Amino acid sequence: MLALTVGVWRTRPHAKQRSVFAQTGPPGISFPTLNLYVYAGGSKQWTLTAVNASISDDQRFIRSQSIRNGRFYQDGQVAGRFTAGPATYDKTTNDLDLGGPIRVNAANGAALRCGSLHYLFATRRLAVEGPLTFTNGKSTFTAGRLDADLSLSELTFGATPGQPVTLSTRT
Repeated sequence: MLALTVGVWRTRPHAKQRSVFAQTGPPGISFPTLNLYVYAGGSKQWTLTAVNASISDDQRFIRSQSIRNGRFYQDGQVAGRFTAGPATYDKTTNDLDLGGPIRVNAANGAALRCGSLHYLFATRRLAVEGPLTFTNGKSTFTAGRLDADLSLSELTFGATPGQPVTLSTRT
């Protein structure tokens, strides 16, 4: 079951946005490719290959120029695959920021295309900013924002200035 709501977000034109890709100094160590495996409670949650990756001196941040071969798991099975542009994982806050182009394809056929994504591992919450397209079955949503609680399978699409929420269906 998938719960769906639609909302409207208003953004302040000069609101300071958190820059997830800001540099915080030279990396402690760099890798041409880095294969990451994320486990929780003994079960695999994520795997991915980070291209041109670095770990900060304080070991808090892992950054990469792009992500390929990303997979996320549910009940030990691959639930979806993804690729992305620049990425930053914050070990202290346990969250992941991805830049575009982002492509997510779920095993159930759902697909997400967007330019930026923020994921909180602890709460399984996802926030997407900017133009996005979400396809599920015969329905396609375009929106300016998406907030999702993946633990509850709830998606909230929102309009932003210049980017309304639209729904199109195939027959």
